[in-house]
Amino acid sequence: PIKSACLAMVVMLSVLATCSRSIAFSKSLRRLSSGQRSKVATVIGGSGFVGSHVVKKLVEKGYKVRATSRERLTAGWLKQFAVNNSGEVELYELQLSSEMPDELLMDKVIHGSDKVFFCAGFERQDPSTIDFMVKNAVATVRAAKRNNVSCVVFTSSGGSTNPPDLEPDTPKNEMIHWSDAEKQRQQSRFSPAAKTWMELYALGEVGRDQENQVYDQELATGAPRICIMNPNLIL
Repeated sequence: PIKSACLAMVVMLSVLATCSRSIAFSKSLRRLSSGQRSKVATVIGGSGFVGSHVVKKLVEKGYKVRATSRERLTAGWLKQFAVNNSGEVELYELQLSSEMPDELLMDKVIHGSDKVFFCAGFERQDPSTIDFMVKNAVATVRAAKRNNVSCVVFTSSGGSTNPPDLEPDTPKNEMIHWSDAEKQRQQSRFSPAAKTWMELYALGEVGRDQENQVYDQELATGAPRICIMNPNLIL
């Protein structure tokens, strides 16, 4: 598992197009003739700002991408990323809420994937933000483990790396500098609190603490690798 901080600058370019059946068929035919299995990645929240860029990059690298969206019909524009690329995009409707998602539905989206990217977000800044991020992150890790996924990537934020007493000029070490999620919640900073707890609960699901040390071998055995990205700026 890796927890890394980065300064990300992302520019959204939207081009409306559709992927023709003939292009998709020719791609599949080439893979069948070569005897190669497509690399498969699931992007939860694939139609969002960050998620759509993840979809685009994965397609460019030849992945068959399963992108989830709240409304499948309005996410058709993601298929344009597959035009003139070796990858493909499949759309799945996934309605996430502040309740734990259905296991069968999560398995349907994740089964057969090599990697899973959790890019889902929550718009409302209230306590339900915490339940949304934590419960869906936990459900994602559990589904990944059930389906033998090798790696789960979480897009979080730098808001989880701010200990209350950290001096401003102290270089951050994301393995030891963690925000106090309870204090964040008490200050009504629900979004960073949600991201902090999301990371801790995700690591806990694979038997690791916030310093990436295994404390539960049973949970760690057969668990996916957890990678947490902590951008401080996205444009």
